[in-house]
Amino acid sequence: MIGAGAIGLGTAWHLAQQGHDVSVYDPRLNQSVDREGSANDLSGTSASLGVLMGHVFRRSSGRGWRLRRRSMELWPQWIETLQAHQPDLRLHSGLLQIAEDEQAAKRMEALAAQRVDLGLQMVTNADLATVWPTARHGGLHSRHDGRVDPLLLQLALRQALAEQSVELNATAVIRLDATTTTGMCIAPMETAPFTSLWFSARP
Repeated sequence: MIGAGAIGLGTAWHLAQQGHDVSVYDPRLNQSVDREGSANDLSGTSASLGVLMGHVFRRSSGRGWRLRRRSMELWPQWIETLQAHQPDLRLHSGLLQIAEDEQAAKRMEALAAQRVDLGLQMVTNADLATVWPTARHGGLHSRHDGRVDPLLLQLALRQALAEQSVELNATAVIRLDATTTTGMCIAPMETAPFTSLWFSARP
C-alpha cells in the first residue's frame, strides 16, 4: 500500500484483517501525527476536517451513492474497534450545511424532503442565530453524517497495523514498473537501502 493517510492505512488494516500480508510505504511514517509545521508538510488526511458526508450526497443512485451509504454503515463499527487503540476516537454525529443563497436553500429543501428517513432536516435562520448569526438562507442538518478526528484516526490505524505485524516503511515511492512475471515493481527513492521492491499480483 502506497500512502499512509486514512485511506491507505484503512485499506491496509482491512486487508490485514482478511489475512493478507501487507506492507505500507510513506515517507511520513517516521514523523509524528500532528498539525505542526507548514501546510505543505501535512498529509491530506492530517489537513482535512474529517467530515463524513454520506447522506447529504446529492445523488440518490449509482455506485458513488451506494459506496457512501455503505461507508456510513461501516464507520461506527470501525470506530468501535479502533477505540481499543485510541479510546478518545469518536464518531461525532451531526453535520450542518449553511445555504449560501436561495438556490442552494431550494436544493437543500428538496433533498431534505426526499430523505427524511435518513435524518435530513432543514434549519431556519432563527435556529442558526446562535451558531451562525450571518446565515440568511437557512441550512440543512444531517443527524447521521458527522466527523471523525483525522489525527486520532491515523494514530489508531498505525497502532492497529503494528499489532497485526503489518510492515510500515518510511520511504517514498517514485515509480511503478509493470512486469510480466511477478506483478509490479516499485522503485523507491535513491536513498533507500534497496533498489526495487517486487509485488506479486497473484493471490
